[in-house]
Amino acid sequence: MSFSFSQSLFSSNFLALSWGNLVMISIGLVLIFLAIVKEYEPVLLLPIGVGWVLANLGMAATPTGEGFLSVLYRAGI
Repeated sequence: MSFSFSQSLFSSNFLALSWGNLVMISIGLVLIFLAIVKEYEPVLLLPIGVGWVLANLGMAATPTGEGFLSVLYRAGI
């Protein structure tokens, strides 16, 4: 079964982001900024920021295994 990125994007909840998700994504981006540009504890802040962004994108794995994160997992990333 072939599953492309565009199918994954539109079959997930990516388009149904709430204001809370956007706030959490922006906080995650601030943490990534602090880790990379300002070099404040990059080993700690970078994975935390990436995790916050990925967790709030709304593209998590679905029970059928067709979410965006499932596609990345099957690709070995």
